[in-house]
Amino acid sequence: MKFWDTSAIIPIIIEQDYSPEVKSILKADPHMVVFWGTIIESFSALSRLLRENSLDDASYKNASGLLK
Repeated sequence: MKFWDTSAIIPIIIEQDYSPEVKSILKADPHMVVFWGTIIESFSALSRLLRENSLDDASYKNASGLLK
């Protein structure tokens, strides 16, 4: 079991440079422990990526749905 924070959650739900590595870690150990505020931090991170045009509207909606 590993502790997962926002920096690990975001590459799971959207493709980033570290996505393959993070997904491999998750596959090897699928039990997640997260901070109760991680969902808020994750929505904030997605919103920042959207503002920076690093994420389009459809990807934002898809990733947001995965967080719920």
